[in-house]
Amino acid sequence: MTDHDLLPALGMSILDDLASCDQNNCVEIDRVTDLIPKIIGFTNFRIVIKNNGAQQMVLAKSSLKVLQRLTSIGGEIGVALRYKISKHPFLLRNLGVILGDNSSDQELSKLVAGILRNLAIDRDTRQEIGHMQVLITRLMKTFLNLDRTSSTNVDCLLPKVAEQALAMLAMDNVHNCLVMLNEPECTNKLKNMIPNP
Repeated sequence: MTDHDLLPALGMSILDDLASCDQNNCVEIDRVTDLIPKIIGFTNFRIVIKNNGAQQMVLAKSSLKVLQRLTSIGGEIGVALRYKISKHPFLLRNLGVILGDNSSDQELSKLVAGILRNLAIDRDTRQEIGHMQVLITRLMKTFLNLDRTSSTNVDCLLPKVAEQALAMLAMDNVHNCLVMLNEPECTNKLKNMIPNP
């Protein structure tokens, strides 16, 4: 890769740093026309898989980091950012593709789970996420490690962040709880995790 290829990823890294150090920077990020849709566009994992390119992988990861940062902001600007991000028509689809790709970097899955956890703070967004039942199913499999043959190399933070996302999605939401309970393999494994008295 050339330096030119890495410019968009470098831009994402700068945005992540700006968002982390000052909420006023988040206000400015929110004001820039088409910036958030552009960031979300970089998370299209189908392009990464199709091109099998390191450049697209670096860009997807850096964009997910920015989205996780922006969705974790507190106060009124955080509410506004989460609303704007959650309303993008391809966001949930892109996140679902990443979660469903067993070959993808675990860091990507952890970032996706963190974004879903942060977005689920809002009751309406929680409902929207639940309507894409595949997201909840994949979060449960990630939490319970059902798709991996060995847990030796699994990042211990990934199941924890997936668990936090599921907890947020279940809060005051009967539909999402039913989706979780309708995964028989998942519920059996959950029961086995509870210690016997």
